[in-house]
Parts: sequence; structure tokens; C-alpha cells
Amino acid sequence: MPDGLDLLVSAIHSLGVRHIHVQHLADAGPGAESMVQAAARIGGIGYDGTIHDYMFICPRFTLIGESGVYC
Repeated sequence: MPDGLDLLVSAIHSLGVRHIHVQHLADAGPGAESMVQAAARIGGIGYDGTIHDYMFICPRFTLIGESGVYC
């Protein structure tokens, strides 16, 4: 993910993005949150995210982990 920071910042500028709102980063891979935050900072724009009620205990939409058991 960190290798894509320059590309993300470029896309933010090209698209005229003025604020980033992250709905979730489930399965986005390690470093995704840091990369989005860094891109917002470099781009000089705001950043916020939605906190889902169960995402802190289980990062799966189904609440079932990779083992097939509830988180």
C-alpha cells in the first residue's frame, strides 16, 4: 500500500477532492489507514471515518472470521 501514496495524492489533486470520508478499510491491507491519512495531509484536505459498531471486534461484514467461526 505505501507505494501507492504518490498515485493517491495525484488522483486527489486531479479529481479536485476536498475531503476524504472513509466508510471502512476492511480487507484493505496493512498500512491503508496510514496511507489515506498521509494523502489527506499532503493534499491539504480533511479526513474522517465512520466507526462501525462491530468493526473493532471483527473486521468482517459477516462477523465470521477466516476460520468460519464468529469473531
